[in-house]
Amino acid sequence: MRITAPISRAEEVGPMLAAGADELYFGVVPLGWAERFGVSTVNRRTFGNLEDGEPLRRAVGDIRDGGGQASLALNGQ
Repeated sequence: MRITAPISRAEEVGPMLAAGADELYFGVVPLGWAERFGVSTVNRRTFGNLEDGEPLRRAVGDIRDGGGQASLALNGQ
């Protein structure tokens, strides 16, 4: 069985992998995008997104280093 779990912050990667998650998924919404367009149309996780830049790089790097799989979640309406 594979365990897939969401993350909202890069700091959640270690605990999620330690708890047994195989794959972590997340949305990415840059602050400028959210201010201009909102976030509901991107993935319907208003508070469950990484920002672009350093948090994204750190999360993906930590997931790979921990042997997990990173997935980007995008949902349309």
